[in-house]
Amino acid sequence: MNILIAGSSGIIGSGLTSNLFTYGNVYGLNRVSRPNDVDVVLDLTNPEDLKNFPYKDVYFDALIFLVGLAHSKGSKSTEILHNETNFLSLSNLLNFMSSNSKLPKKIIFASTISVYGENINKTEYLESDELNPTSPYAVSKLKAEEYLNKNFADRCWILRFAPVYGKNFCLNIDRRTKINEYFYKVGDGQKKLSLCNIKNIYDAIKSILNGSIPPDTYNISDTLIYCYNDLLKVNNATRIIKIPMFMINLIYLLGRLFKINYLVENSTKLCTDNIYPSIKISNYIKFKFKLEEY
Repeated sequence: MNILIAGSSGIIGSGLTSNLFTYGNVYGLNRVSRPNDVDVVLDLTNPEDLKNFPYKDVYFDALIFLVGLAHSKGSKSTEILHNETNFLSLSNLLNFMSSNSKLPKKIIFASTISVYGENINKTEYLESDELNPTSPYAVSKLKAEEYLNKNFADRCWILRFAPVYGKNFCLNIDRRTKINEYFYKVGDGQKKLSLCNIKNIYDAIKSILNGSIPPDTYNISDTLIYCYNDLLKVNNATRIIKIPMFMINLIYLLGRLFKINYLVENSTKLCTDNIYPSIKISNYIKFKFKLEEY
């Protein structure tokens, strides 16, 4: 099996690469140079660069597309950059592969639970729910999803990741528990949220490659549902700043009033439950990794 990972030097891609060597030949594409054995530098946002595609003689059984602007939701000023990175890079690559009769049998696309948007009156989001992305990041990811479903639905797996964490990647835990070096929690810390252990992503992708999971769109999150106190506990937090819930509600109202999407998104996450259950994919795989094991 020949596997192409676009974005192989990123947080998910770098660990995934070493996990897949037993599945066959692994090839990598990145926009920037990284010192390893599989990566080739190529700007997928530029169709002209694809004329120098380094693997023209290789047929890929699977494409794993992990390219994206990492952890940057963006603003109005970054719409073009997000669209180029999260959508055009995908469509350019697949159009090139298709025109050269090299379209992979399996296309695995890393999307995000951000495509659902944030709703102050909603606590749980399923794959069948209405999508309402607000940030440039989420809008561009949904555009890529729609492109895949329109053109390659029979060979496409869209994986909507909950906030990802891992042994060497704590950003999505720290940003929910710390302001600079100070731990905090809103209210009693019991608001619920979904997270995704990076090892569960590896297992999902390996199960797709094994043929255990049919093409479709799936939430990818830990089986356990957490609360903010769980995140503080795993960080061994002792001195914790307590922020009253009414302050977060006030920030939400100000964000709505002045149409500041950043404030609306982040305050909604803090003052409501945000659960993205992986029930659908659990019909085919049981995720075993959880917060205590990251």
